[in-house]
Amino acid sequence: VLAGPTCPVDQPGQDCAPTPVAGRVDLHRDGVIVAFASIANDGTFSLEARPGSGTLMVDAGDVPFPVCPGTDVTVKAGEVLDVDISCDTGIR
Repeated sequence: VLAGPTCPVDQPGQDCAPTPVAGRVDLHRDGVIVAFASIANDGTFSLEARPGSGTLMVDAGDVPFPVCPGTDVTVKAGEVLDVDISCDTGIR
């Protein structure tokens, strides 16, 4: 789970790479959180869930930014999903 942009204007020599988001990722099914995981310092997360469809939502706490889109996923038995979530910092 990464957020960007991190600089208002890209300039040579400036590191404007997306940064990890602090918080957690919740798996929602039919409006109910069925699984959740904390986001690690490097932006990764891992959660276990029963097979089925749902939406991953980032909970970054009570802050207006970053804004993270819901990410629809389908979990299948015995499979591991690799999901990238890109959030918007609001910097322009």
